[in-house]
Amino acid sequence: LNHTGFSKILKKFDKRTGLATRETKLKELRLSHSFLNGGGDIGKAKEQLGGLAIRLDRIIARHTKMVKKAKSRARSHIMRTNKILADLKTDSPFFGAGES
Repeated sequence: LNHTGFSKILKKFDKRTGLATRETKLKELRLSHSFLNGGGDIGKAKEQLGGLAIRLDRIIARHTKMVKKAKSRARSHIMRTNKILADLKTDSPFFGAGES
């Protein structure tokens, strides 16, 4: 049973009985069950999880940038290596350029 549901039940009870117990009982409920107000251990855990999620997002973003840079450098290195090999093939008699 959540806070809203309990509040509605008490409201209906107060309406039928003519009493005014809703606010008093809700205050008691908030004091005895602090998690209903976003406080207590659950509230602290939510805050910590939110902070961890933000940190994790930053780490993933940084990692993604690093991977992109590494891929770009690898592509550039492969292109340079291929050009050097192509130049060697055309300029060197050992790679078949001089064969007829």
